[in-house]
Amino acid sequence: MSSTSDVIDVTTVTAPSFVGIIFNWGLFGALSIQVYTYFLSFPKDKPALKALVSSVYILEATQIALLTQTIWALMVSGFGNIAAFDNVGTMWISVSGIGGLVAVLVQCFYSYRIAIFSESRIIPGIIVTMSITSLAGSLNFSVLLKRAGTFTNFFENQSMSAAITLGC
Repeated sequence: MSSTSDVIDVTTVTAPSFVGIIFNWGLFGALSIQVYTYFLSFPKDKPALKALVSSVYILEATQIALLTQTIWALMVSGFGNIAAFDNVGTMWISVSGIGGLVAVLVQCFYSYRIAIFSESRIIPGIIVTMSITSLAGSLNFSVLLKRAGTFTNFFENQSMSAAITLGC
């Protein structure tokens, strides 16, 4: 017989993930409207810029699909199974992998715009260097998380490598 102190309040575990995915879908809706408006308003933009916008949108759509699959596995097919929250699932690629890739694409574009406006190469060079370093850290984190398989294994077995990666 378990006492009431042994029972885990499922709401405290599931609520942050549920609220997070709701916000993510809302922001994806806003992004969808922005992309639609961009293509209607600027039909004569360079193909490279249109490809960048399309690439970021496709990456974000992929990320939200993977996150939705993860939330489904936690709250529907794994309902009541608290151990399911320890499983990494597809979060190793959807959060740090795709997030890092989108970040480096956008930051490099901003760096390009800063270079045009400032007519300087120093600040944009620093931004690009930091962006690529951040991407490397993000991909390293993804690999470490995938290898661990569970969050418990990740935090128990990772050493300085994980700390440095999280610092990027």
